[in-house]
Amino acid sequence: AEEIAKSKTQDEFENAVKDYLSETLVLGDYTKEEKEDYIEEQLSYLEQQADYDVTTDSGEWLFSEDRKAGDTGVFKDEEAGGYYVYYITSPIKKDLSETKNARHILFSLDDYEEDEAKEKAEKLLKDWLNGERTEESFASLATLNTGDTGSIYTGGLYENIQNGEMVDAFNSWVFDKKRKSGDTDVIETDYGWHVMYFVGDGYTAWQSDVVTKLKDNDYSEFLKEAKEDYDVKFKKNAINNIEFIYEEEPDDTTSELSDYTEY
Repeated sequence: AEEIAKSKTQDEFENAVKDYLSETLVLGDYTKEEKEDYIEEQLSYLEQQADYDVTTDSGEWLFSEDRKAGDTGVFKDEEAGGYYVYYITSPIKKDLSETKNARHILFSLDDYEEDEAKEKAEKLLKDWLNGERTEESFASLATLNTGDTGSIYTGGLYENIQNGEMVDAFNSWVFDKKRKSGDTDVIETDYGWHVMYFVGDGYTAWQSDVVTKLKDNDYSEFLKEAKEDYDVKFKKNAINNIEFIYEEEPDDTTSELSDYTEY
């Protein structure tokens, strides 16, 4: 790691990693081409974005205010039993890209044939347009009709969508420069047909990431406190008396691990 950290440029760093992999990689009877393909695959993961982590020395180092492009650092990972070496390609920065908020109602191809899904989506939008035409009424329809389990309890709402986060057709519609609050449409994706409702702009990307992190921290703290309030006791004799049901797998199974499924 310290030898690689002597690299002065990004190209030097990548070449040093490549040389290290070439010298130490053991691939048995694999061909030269297979070895080269594997190394190239590993190199494709080399450049990554880092999230701030106050619990590690590397996190403090990566996000130090005096960090600059070209800096290198070596850090021991006790858990992994090894060392990490870092090369800074771009110092700390805020992602100022915009995010969007939108609601949708999915008629999934898992539940309907394609023509039926499209027909139901178009009819629901027509009914909504002939009604109150409010975001609240759209949210109610989403709760009652959507096939998207990820947004059924939010009235079809996805907040702070970052560009490229959703499937192509969904993403293109939401990030259309002409899009304005209250716009609706019916679009098709690989998942089915969506009735769309554009809510408006969300946070900037860095603000969205911060809010998500804070929520995750609060949730983790909530779970920690909840566990302290509940004392779960297991009765060994009762557990030993639980009856297990074994179901033989079908003849065309591809499993090589077991002759039965355990419940």
